[in-house]
Amino acid sequence: MKIFVAGAWDPKIATHFQDEIEALGQLLAKRDHSVIMGPGSGIVRYIMKGFRSIPNRKGKIIFYLPKSAELIRTGEDLSPFADKIVKTNDDYLTRTLRMSRSADALGAITGGAGTLYEMIGMMFLKKPVAVLQSCGGVYCASRFLGGLRDYVKFARTPLAMIDYLETTNIKTNIPEDGIDWYDA
Repeated sequence: MKIFVAGAWDPKIATHFQDEIEALGQLLAKRDHSVIMGPGSGIVRYIMKGFRSIPNRKGKIIFYLPKSAELIRTGEDLSPFADKIVKTNDDYLTRTLRMSRSADALGAITGGAGTLYEMIGMMFLKKPVAVLQSCGGVYCASRFLGGLRDYVKFARTPLAMIDYLETTNIKTNIPEDGIDWYDA
Protein backbone atom coordinates (compact mmCIF):
# COMPACT_ATOMS: atom_id res chain seq x y z
CA MET A 1 0.00 0.00 0.00
CA LYS A 2 0.94 3.64 -0.42
CA ILE A 3 0.15 5.47 2.80
CA PHE A 4 -0.09 9.25 2.87
CA VAL A 5 1.41 10.36 6.19
CA ALA A 6 0.19 13.74 7.40
CA GLY A 7 1.06 15.89 10.37
CA ALA A 8 2.84 18.98 11.66
CA TRP A 9 5.45 20.80 9.61
CA ASP A 10 6.65 22.54 12.75
CA PRO A 11 9.63 20.66 14.21
CA LYS A 12 8.80 21.95 17.72
CA ILE A 13 5.40 20.24 17.59
CA ALA A 14 6.68 17.06 15.94
CA THR A 15 9.40 16.65 18.57
CA HIS A 16 6.73 16.03 21.23
CA PHE A 17 5.62 12.92 19.31
CA GLN A 18 9.01 11.77 18.03
CA ASP A 19 8.75 8.24 19.46
CA GLU A 20 5.28 7.63 17.99
CA ILE A 21 6.23 9.09 14.61
CA GLU A 22 9.40 6.98 14.38
CA ALA A 23 7.41 3.88 15.42
CA LEU A 24 4.92 4.59 12.62
CA GLY A 25 7.79 4.89 10.12
CA GLN A 26 9.23 1.56 11.30
CA LEU A 27 5.87 -0.21 11.02
CA LEU A 28 5.30 1.13 7.53
CA ALA A 29 8.73 -0.16 6.45
CA LYS A 30 8.34 -3.54 8.18
CA ARG A 31 5.03 -4.08 6.42
CA ASP A 32 6.45 -3.10 3.02
CA HIS A 33 4.33 0.03 2.56
CA SER A 34 5.46 3.10 0.67
CA VAL A 35 5.09 6.50 2.31
CA ILE A 36 3.71 9.56 0.53
CA MET A 37 4.59 12.94 2.05
CA GLY A 38 5.53 16.47 1.24
CA PRO A 39 9.06 17.38 2.25
CA GLY A 40 9.43 19.27 5.49
CA SER A 41 11.09 19.60 8.82
CA GLY A 42 8.30 18.40 11.12
CA ILE A 43 7.05 14.80 11.14
CA VAL A 44 8.93 14.02 7.94
CA ARG A 45 12.32 13.72 9.65
CA TYR A 46 11.00 11.21 12.20
CA ILE A 47 8.99 9.14 9.71
CA MET A 48 12.10 8.89 7.56
CA LYS A 49 14.33 8.03 10.53
CA GLY A 50 12.01 5.19 11.56
CA PHE A 51 11.45 4.02 7.99
CA ARG A 52 15.14 3.98 7.09
CA SER A 53 16.06 2.12 10.30
CA ILE A 54 14.51 -1.04 8.83
CA PRO A 55 16.97 -2.90 6.58
CA ASN A 56 15.82 -4.56 3.34
CA ARG A 57 12.56 -2.65 3.21
CA LYS A 58 10.58 -2.85 -0.03
CA GLY A 59 8.57 0.35 0.30
CA LYS A 60 9.74 3.78 -0.80
CA ILE A 61 9.57 7.29 0.61
CA ILE A 62 7.85 9.41 -2.03
CA PHE A 63 7.85 13.22 -1.85
CA TYR A 64 5.36 15.29 -3.81
CA LEU A 65 6.69 18.77 -4.52
CA PRO A 66 4.53 21.79 -5.30
CA LYS A 67 5.79 24.43 -7.71
CA SER A 68 9.09 26.02 -6.68
CA ALA A 69 7.52 29.36 -5.80
CA GLU A 70 5.35 27.62 -3.20
CA LEU A 71 8.38 25.94 -1.60
CA ILE A 72 10.19 29.25 -1.39
CA ARG A 73 7.13 31.11 -0.09
CA THR A 74 6.54 28.66 2.77
CA GLY A 75 10.15 27.73 3.46
CA GLU A 76 9.37 24.04 3.10
CA ASP A 77 12.59 22.12 3.64
CA LEU A 78 13.63 19.61 0.98
CA SER A 79 15.87 17.57 3.23
CA PRO A 80 16.24 14.78 4.10
CA PHE A 81 16.05 13.25 0.65
CA ALA A 82 13.33 10.83 -0.51
CA ASP A 83 13.61 7.65 -2.60
CA LYS A 84 11.36 9.17 -5.26
CA ILE A 85 10.33 12.76 -5.97
CA VAL A 86 7.21 13.72 -7.91
CA LYS A 87 7.45 17.31 -9.14
CA THR A 88 3.84 18.41 -9.57
CA ASN A 89 4.25 22.10 -10.42
CA ASP A 90 0.95 22.51 -8.50
CA ASP A 91 -0.09 24.86 -5.74
CA TYR A 92 -0.44 23.24 -2.32
CA LEU A 93 -4.15 22.48 -2.57
CA THR A 94 -3.82 20.77 -5.94
CA ARG A 95 -0.69 18.92 -4.80
CA THR A 96 -2.62 17.57 -1.81
CA LEU A 97 -5.38 16.26 -4.06
CA ARG A 98 -2.78 14.58 -6.29
CA MET A 99 -1.18 12.94 -3.22
CA SER A 100 -4.60 11.81 -1.96
CA ARG A 101 -5.48 10.24 -5.29
CA SER A 102 -2.18 8.37 -5.37
CA ALA A 103 -2.45 7.07 -1.79
CA ASP A 104 -4.42 4.06 -0.57
CA ALA A 105 -4.89 5.40 2.96
CA LEU A 106 -3.86 8.26 5.29
CA GLY A 107 -2.29 8.19 8.74
CA ALA A 108 -2.01 11.41 10.76
CA ILE A 109 0.06 12.30 13.80
CA THR A 110 -0.25 15.91 15.01
CA GLY A 111 -1.00 18.63 12.50
CA GLY A 112 -3.59 21.32 12.08
CA ALA A 113 -5.70 22.83 9.31
CA GLY A 114 -3.63 21.34 6.47
CA THR A 115 -3.82 17.86 7.98
CA LEU A 116 -7.59 18.21 8.40
CA TYR A 117 -7.86 19.22 4.74
CA GLU A 118 -5.86 16.13 3.77
CA MET A 119 -8.07 13.89 5.94
CA ILE A 120 -11.28 15.29 4.48
CA GLY A 121 -9.95 14.90 0.94
CA MET A 122 -9.19 11.23 1.58
CA MET A 123 -12.68 10.72 2.98
CA PHE A 124 -14.26 12.25 -0.14
CA LEU A 125 -12.17 9.80 -2.15
CA LYS A 126 -13.52 7.00 0.10
CA LYS A 127 -10.13 6.01 1.48
CA PRO A 128 -9.41 5.04 5.10
CA VAL A 129 -8.02 7.54 7.58
CA ALA A 130 -6.41 6.86 10.97
CA VAL A 131 -5.33 9.44 13.55
CA LEU A 132 -3.16 8.81 16.59
CA GLN A 133 -5.22 9.66 19.67
CA SER A 134 -4.22 12.51 21.92
CA CYS A 135 -1.55 13.79 19.55
CA GLY A 136 -2.41 17.44 19.32
CA GLY A 137 -4.50 19.76 17.22
CA VAL A 138 -5.69 17.48 14.43
CA TYR A 139 -6.97 14.89 16.90
CA CYS A 140 -8.86 17.51 18.91
CA ALA A 141 -10.25 19.26 15.84
CA SER A 142 -11.40 16.07 14.12
CA ARG A 143 -13.15 14.95 17.32
CA PHE A 144 -14.91 18.31 17.38
CA LEU A 145 -16.04 18.33 13.75
CA GLY A 146 -19.27 16.43 14.12
CA GLY A 147 -19.70 13.57 11.68
CA LEU A 148 -16.03 13.60 10.66
CA ARG A 149 -15.25 11.61 13.80
CA ASP A 150 -17.55 8.84 12.59
CA TYR A 151 -15.35 8.15 9.56
CA VAL A 152 -11.90 8.33 11.11
CA LYS A 153 -10.23 5.69 13.25
CA PHE A 154 -8.79 7.21 16.40
CA ALA A 155 -6.03 4.78 17.29
CA ARG A 156 -4.13 4.54 20.57
CA THR A 157 -0.87 3.36 18.98
CA PRO A 158 0.89 3.48 15.61
CA LEU A 159 0.31 -0.29 15.36
CA ALA A 160 -3.45 0.18 15.75
CA MET A 161 -3.32 2.86 13.02
CA ILE A 162 -1.61 0.54 10.55
CA ASP A 163 -3.81 -2.44 11.43
CA TYR A 164 -6.90 -0.34 10.70
CA LEU A 165 -5.55 1.07 7.44
CA GLU A 166 -4.63 -2.41 6.22
CA THR A 167 -7.84 -4.17 7.18
CA THR A 168 -10.72 -1.68 7.13
CA ASN A 169 -13.68 -2.33 4.90
CA ILE A 170 -14.00 1.03 3.19
CA LYS A 171 -17.75 0.58 2.85
CA THR A 172 -17.96 1.36 6.58
CA ASN A 173 -15.96 4.54 6.04
CA ILE A 174 -18.10 6.24 3.38
CA PRO A 175 -19.57 9.59 4.45
CA GLU A 176 -22.69 9.07 2.32
CA ASP A 177 -23.71 6.00 4.34
CA GLY A 178 -25.53 6.57 7.62
CA ILE A 179 -24.72 9.94 9.14
CA ASP A 180 -25.06 13.19 7.22
CA TRP A 181 -21.60 14.45 8.11
CA TYR A 182 -22.28 17.90 6.64
CA ASP A 183 -24.89 18.65 9.30
CA ALA A 184 -23.67 16.58 12.27
